[in-house]
Amino acid sequence: KWSFAADGTATDVGELTQVRAYAGGTSSRSSGYTAGGYSQVPGGATYVNTIDKFPFTSDTNASDVGDMSLTKGYLAGQQV
Repeated sequence: KWSFAADGTATDVGELTQVRAYAGGTSSRSSGYTAGGYSQVPGGATYVNTIDKFPFTSDTNASDVGDMSLTKGYLAGQQV
């Protein structure tokens, strides 16, 4: 997390449900979401279909709220 009002260093305030790269990000007015990506899993690395949600109002870990219909990475997102 970082402030838009002033320059400064970001702070770690929560964790996704799994470490991954190349995930897509999107948001509603109250929550942020990450979907898909490339993750290290037992047996090697693979694309995943995980959808994580994290609230903007509190500094908590993300929760797994669903799965995409396909495993994908290199995604793009937008604000709703």
